[in-house]
Amino acid sequence: MMNKRNMEMKRRTWRSSPWRVHSFEISVSLLRLFLWIVLGVVLLATPAVSLLGFDQQKLFGLLIFGICFNIFAQISIHFTAQGSVPYRMATKGGIIFGYIATLWLIQATGAEESPFFPLTYLLVLHGAIYWRYLGSVMLTLAIFVGYTLLLAADGYAFSGASLLRYIIQIILLLTMLFFGMNLAIRERGHRDEKSLYREQMNHDYLTNLYNHRHFQDQLQQRIDRQHPFCLVLADIDHFKKINDTYGHLTGDRILKAIAAILLDKLPPNRGGVFRYGGEEFAILLDLSTKTSVQKFVGEVIDELNQKTFHVDGVDLKVTLSFGIERYHAEDEKDQLILRADNLLYSAKKKGRNQALFSERFDE
Repeated sequence: MMNKRNMEMKRRTWRSSPWRVHSFEISVSLLRLFLWIVLGVVLLATPAVSLLGFDQQKLFGLLIFGICFNIFAQISIHFTAQGSVPYRMATKGGIIFGYIATLWLIQATGAEESPFFPLTYLLVLHGAIYWRYLGSVMLTLAIFVGYTLLLAADGYAFSGASLLRYIIQIILLLTMLFFGMNLAIRERGHRDEKSLYREQMNHDYLTNLYNHRHFQDQLQQRIDRQHPFCLVLADIDHFKKINDTYGHLTGDRILKAIAAILLDKLPPNRGGVFRYGGEEFAILLDLSTKTSVQKFVGEVIDELNQKTFHVDGVDLKVTLSFGIERYHAEDEKDQLILRADNLLYSAKKKGRNQALFSERFDE
């Protein structure tokens, strides 16, 4: 059993590892690192630099600049959380670095004769992915202005064949912008579809709570982490009678109201509420003391006791029964659910509208 759990943990670890979750960012950072290694090799090979007519001093300064940023980027992407300031600077902010470095490289390798101008195409595509439409347009404009000023400072003659070459380069740059924007549109559409699919897959349509499938995933993740938490199973008392007497629309209304109460009373960032099935709810609480769990359950019961459902001139009161189990290390998922379910069943037998806690809370 433990071998099976370990295999599951390794599988989940791989699925959530940086090499899978941040694969694009890592690919870009490694490509950038590869280009800097190539630049370093060329720079160290002095005969090659002289043969190509590159400015060795400017290349050396660029190399130091690139090494510093790449070290920062590798550390940020691999060892900081998504959304953190260092992470955003290494990914979205990396485009600014790319802009400076690309113009620096072009200027140091012959300006109009530089073989590295096509790197601006990659930069535009990169900007389209991260900065979307307006951002990619602004980046292309910045490249156009920067490259034009660079050529002007280098004494470039904007006439004859030189002007034609310049126009062709700008046309190709704008073409990359067009393809980049289309790429961004497709990528965003794909992301939105994927997000919508994930939302539909993990949520219950009626109550807008997480569904049973997501509950199973979240429960397993907590067991894998082996951090303290509690499983609460809650069931609406006499729900079948309510449906039979007042109709399923009333039953749906009650389900939505109870779901809203559970969500409202859930401590912030301390768990999740799920529709387990039918009239039953599951709550995962990242709490370990009986007092903290009692506070949550008590607030739910008090709120529900104060609420009256008006149905066809009848004032209807609804109650919940709870079974509450605390996780211990080495617990299996099915065993934990079964114990909480047995506690819920006992609460029903003892008269309903009450919560039964596991004896583990007294240990």
